[in-house]
Amino acid sequence: MKVANTPEITTKLTSYMEVAQINAALSQVLAEAANGPVADDPAQIDQYAKSFQQNLNMSGEICTEEEALIGGLVSMLYYKLGAWEYIDSRIMSPLLKQSQVFPGNFLSKNPYVENIKIPQGHAGACQFARLEYSKYELFPYEEATIIDPFFSIPSLATNTGEFSVPGLVKGGKLLAANTPLQAFALEKYIKATGGKVLTLGCGLGYVAYRLAVKPDVSEITIVEQDKDVIDLFTQHILPQFGEAKDKITIVHADAFDYMAELQDGRFDYCLIDIWENPGDTMPYLNMKQATKHFTKTPMAFCYEDSLVEALMGYVYMLLCQGLKGKDTVAGFKKLAPQEQEKVDYLEKLFADVEIYKPEEIDYFLNKQHLVELLAK
Repeated sequence: MKVANTPEITTKLTSYMEVAQINAALSQVLAEAANGPVADDPAQIDQYAKSFQQNLNMSGEICTEEEALIGGLVSMLYYKLGAWEYIDSRIMSPLLKQSQVFPGNFLSKNPYVENIKIPQGHAGACQFARLEYSKYELFPYEEATIIDPFFSIPSLATNTGEFSVPGLVKGGKLLAANTPLQAFALEKYIKATGGKVLTLGCGLGYVAYRLAVKPDVSEITIVEQDKDVIDLFTQHILPQFGEAKDKITIVHADAFDYMAELQDGRFDYCLIDIWENPGDTMPYLNMKQATKHFTKTPMAFCYEDSLVEALMGYVYMLLCQGLKGKDTVAGFKKLAPQEQEKVDYLEKLFADVEIYKPEEIDYFLNKQHLVELLAK
C-alpha cells in the first residue's frame, strides 16, 4: 500500500487517531466488564447511576432510570481503569439509547432454552459447563453498531437478577457458550435461512436446533472438526430435538477441507461460525478467501460486523505505514506473532493499493467496503 504524503491525507489520518484512542479506552472497559460484576455493593451502583443521571440532567440531556443504570456501570469501569478522560458523549449518548436492562430470566422464552436441557456430561476432554452472570453485570447482547471507522457503539445490557448459560469447555478452554450475544445476534441469520442448510461449527447445537424446528428448513449438515464435541452433541443434545433430529447430518471434518471439496449450489445457505470469539479474525479472513468462488450458495459469516471492526485498527496501521514507512510506525515491530499474521495478510491484500486523496482513506476504513475487498 502506498499513501501520498500530502497535508490533507496527513490531517485525515491524524483525525482518526483521537477517535481510535476513545474507542480503545471503551474496548478496555468492555474487556474489564467481561471479567465479572462491576461492583458487589448495590448501594454503590445505585449511587453512580443517580450521579450519572444528575450530571446528564444538568447538561440538558434526559435519560431513563435504565439508561442511568447502564451509564453508571460504564462510568464505574472507566474510573476503575483510570480512563475517565476518554468518556465521550459521541459514544455514550447512542450507547445509552440502545442499551437494555433485562430481568434475570430474560432468556427463558428462547426456544432452545425452553426445550433443550444441558445435563452434566463429558466426552474425552470436552465437558459441559455453566457460565454464571451476577446481578448488574454488563454484557453485550448484540453486535456493535459501526458509525465511523473507529466509532463503534456497543449494544450493552445488564440484568436485575442472576442467571447462567450453558457452555462447552475442553482442557480449561471455553469452546462455545449460549450467551445473550449469541441469542440475539444470530437471530437475523436464523430467520433468513431456509431449504438445505450447511453450518460450519457445532458448539452446543444452538443454531442446529433453531434451524431444525423451522418448517422451511429441509435438511441441515453440520461440519465439526472436534470428535469430542460431536460425541457430546449426539449423545446428550440431539436426542432432545424430537422429530426434527431427522433433518440433521453430522460430518466430522475440518471446515476448510470440507469447503474445498464442496460443490457450489449443493446447499441453499451456509452459516459459518468457527471463530472462538468476535475478535478471532484469522479464521474469518481465511474462510473469506476459501469461499469467494461460491456464487450459488450464499455465505453468512456470524458476527461479521464485529470481526471487521476488529480488523480496522490493522488497516489503519497499514495506512500509516504506507504514508510514513514501516519502520516509523510506533509499535509496528512489537506485534505478537498472531497479530503480525493479520497485518501480513492485509498487507498482501492491499499490496497494489495507491492512495492520493483523503476521501480514499475513508473508503478503506469503511466497514462495507472492507467486507467487499476481503471477498475478492
